[in-house]
Amino acid sequence: MVMGPFGCPNCGEELYFQRDGAKVRTKCPCGVSGEWNYGEILQPVDYFNKLSDELRAKKNAGST
Repeated sequence: MVMGPFGCPNCGEELYFQRDGAKVRTKCPCGVSGEWNYGEILQPVDYFNKLSDELRAKKNAGST
């Protein structure tokens, strides 16, 4: 199952999420990537939000 496209929260390129068994993965050419456990109650936008939250946390951690 492929979900997307979404705009990469880092560079804006089209970003797709792929379900591979029990995992959902994504990787953008700019280097942003993520992997999460698949949850039946989660919608595609939930995985995008997880990616965005992780990216924001990394940027905030690097600025302190």
